[in-house]
Amino acid sequence: MGYAENVHSPTYGLVHEYPTTPPIYHMDLYRLDANSDWEEIGLDHYFNLDGIVFVEWPERLPKDFQFRYKI
Repeated sequence: MGYAENVHSPTYGLVHEYPTTPPIYHMDLYRLDANSDWEEIGLDHYFNLDGIVFVEWPERLPKDFQFRYKI
């Protein structure tokens, strides 16, 4: 997708953003506690942007989370 740098898991930062077209947002939810308020943390914001979100450990998203996509 045009990104030529090294890519690392965002385990400690939760999200890495890559300046591609469209932008890529790479999340690692491993360290996110099951009772965390992911909206308060700000992770829901990335799902409302125009870009691609890659999620490691998606089972840690809220049970009622709905993935959406735009064409």
